[in-house]
Amino acid sequence: GYSGRIAGEYLYYSKYTVDGLWRKKLTDNLEELVIKDFDRINWLNWQIINHHIYFHREASGIWQFNINTGTEQILLKKPDDFIHQYVVSPDQHNIFWVRLKSVEGDVYQYDF
Repeated sequence: GYSGRIAGEYLYYSKYTVDGLWRKKLTDNLEELVIKDFDRINWLNWQIINHHIYFHREASGIWQFNINTGTEQILLKKPDDFIHQYVVSPDQHNIFWVRLKSVEGDVYQYDF
């Protein structure tokens, strides 16, 4: 897989050359497709929190997939200035996302 997360008895993972989110039991080698239209662009930019998978669809926005029921819903419709970098808060009440803005030439400092 390209990126993976463990939830319960499963490893959920994406692949480098094939769209989709896959899973396999930690004790088995058989894999199954969980989300068919899970684009490779998600690679490391998806999360599992409390039996929910959060991921991005380029055309529509940020989605939530319920592992237990197999249902999904859109949480954030894609804003015009969205560049598909986001994080869902651990309590699942907030989405923090990156907005594309023009470069302003600011200088930033990071202290070690």
